[in-house]
Amino acid sequence: MNAVVFDGNAYAAEKERELRELVAKLGRPLKLVSVVIGDDPASHLYVRLKGEAAQRMGIQFDKVEWHIAHSTWHIDQLVEKIRVFNADPTVTGVMVQLPLPLEIRERTVEVLDAIEPKKDVDGLTSTNLRLIQEGEPRVLPATVKAVVSILESVISNRQSVISEYLTGKNVVVVGRSRVLGQPLAAELRRLGGEVTVAHTQTPDLKSVTREAEVLVSATGKAGLITGEMVRDGAVVIDVGEPKGDVEFASVKEKASFITPVPGGVGPMTVVSLLENVVEAAAATYHKS
Repeated sequence: MNAVVFDGNAYAAEKERELRELVAKLGRPLKLVSVVIGDDPASHLYVRLKGEAAQRMGIQFDKVEWHIAHSTWHIDQLVEKIRVFNADPTVTGVMVQLPLPLEIRERTVEVLDAIEPKKDVDGLTSTNLRLIQEGEPRVLPATVKAVVSILESVISNRQSVISEYLTGKNVVVVGRSRVLGQPLAAELRRLGGEVTVAHTQTPDLKSVTREAEVLVSATGKAGLITGEMVRDGAVVIDVGEPKGDVEFASVKEKASFITPVPGGVGPMTVVSLLENVVEAAAATYHKS
């Protein structure tokens, strides 16, 4: 089978053009504040890519660097700083780049929950994650939104909408993290999918993934999903970072649609984040 290989860069560029037009129509300045903690090069790279994309769309992007210390008061000071951004009417959205450094990772939920839910454009506060689990999402995490957008691209040439496409389909999400696997499964279930959540330690994972008509892997374990684990004609979305969960060459021979790493979910996640910023600004505008 000759799988369609998703071009995330091209699809994201198309969405960027649409967002630029929306930003121009809003006629008001938008500002995204991104807090990056510590010195991890990958985190700083991801923040730089988000900043460049924001600027292309006419969104002001403020990068706030926070150097960690072991003392508790230092993190408390960070939380207070985030609350200042919450109260600033010129700030449209606030996000914290994950993962946090190991020294403070145990306080991730506390740091994220300092963000006002209405300004939580990455959709990772406890309030917004709970709404997703309850089937009433206000904002989707950027990567979850990216996966949904990619699935919409799969059906773009059909007389269907995503809920019709997913209803009754066997969907498997490999990965159960609080900020990705769980909300992704909840959203795909809300859209009609028959969703099974698995993980790297699931007994006989192969037998689970081979049943999937739509397979999404988000574990960060390189090469986890091989061709023999994939059903013929499946839609396969690889959310693994940094090298991808899917063994691309063998899976491509079995799937009908596949996302590469890099160039698949990554650029779509960036544009989905900025789509959330624009939607947050529009919601504020309509209420004012």
